[in-house]
Amino acid sequence: MSRLLPSLFSHFTGARLHLALSAEGIAIVQQSSGFKKQLIKQQYVSNNQAKNSANWQSIVNQLDDSLSQLKPAKNTLVTVVLSSDFVRYLILPVQQIAMNFAEKTAYVQAAYREIYGAAADGWHIKCHDSAPHQSTLAVATDNQLIEALSQLMAKHQLNLHSVQPYLMTAFNGLMSQIAQKNGYLALLENTKLLLIQLQNGACQQLRTVTCQDDWQLDLQQAIQREAVLNEHAENRVLVYAPAHNNTALKPMQGLSVEKIGLKNGLSNRPTSEISDAHFALLEAVL
Repeated sequence: MSRLLPSLFSHFTGARLHLALSAEGIAIVQQSSGFKKQLIKQQYVSNNQAKNSANWQSIVNQLDDSLSQLKPAKNTLVTVVLSSDFVRYLILPVQQIAMNFAEKTAYVQAAYREIYGAAADGWHIKCHDSAPHQSTLAVATDNQLIEALSQLMAKHQLNLHSVQPYLMTAFNGLMSQIAQKNGYLALLENTKLLLIQLQNGACQQLRTVTCQDDWQLDLQQAIQREAVLNEHAENRVLVYAPAHNNTALKPMQGLSVEKIGLKNGLSNRPTSEISDAHFALLEAVL
C-alpha cells in the first residue's frame, strides 16, 4: 500500500523487523542484520481489547508498548503486513475504454466512494496497474492507520520500509504458481478466508469469508455459493494455508483441490523459527 524505499545498502545490511497486524493481535519477528538473516526473536501479542476490526487504534497502542519493550536498533527496517481486518478490497471489471494509470486511479477512488460513501475519502487507496484487457485489483485502508504507523516508527527511530495488505504479499509470492491458471485461489488468514476467482492468473472476483472451526468446510460452502452465482464457475481450487502445512486437504465433491506454498515456506523452516500459526501472515515477506 505504502512503500518508503531506503538506500540499497541499508536494504541489504540493516536489521529487520516484520509485523503482522490483525484484529486478534500482533505477530513480531525480529531478524539480524547482514546478508544472511537470522531469527533474533519472535513474539505474539494478543489484542487485549474487544476484537473489533474497525478499531485499529488499540492494536497500534499495543504495538507502541511492544516496541518500547523490544527496543530494536535504531534505523531497523520495518515491514508491516495488514490482515483483511484493516483492508477493503475491490475488483473492477475490464473497462471498454483505455485509461492511463492516473485515470484508472481516479476511477477506482470514485468506485470506492460510490460503494462506501464519504468514508472512502479518508482511505489510502491503491490499485494494480493491470493490462487493459484485465480486471483491476484495488486495496484501501484508513489513512489514519498509515499515518499512525509512520509516526510510531519515527517515535522509535525505526525505518518504515513498507505497509502491505496480506493479499498482496501472498499473491506476489505465489505468482509463479498461479500464472495463467483458471480456477479459485483460497488464501487463509487467522479467521478469514480470501476466495479469489482466477482467469489466466488474474483476479476476476474476490470474496472474504469468515472462518469458523472447520475452515475447509467454510471453503467448500463458499465455493458452492460461487457455483450458484456464477455459471462459469471453475472446479480447480488452489489453497494457500501456511498455518496448516501439515493438514491434509479433504476431498470436495466435483472439485480438484491442490495445496500450494512458497519454496521457503513454514514447513521448510527450522522448528525454532515461526513456531506459531499467528506468524503465518509473515511467511511471504520473510
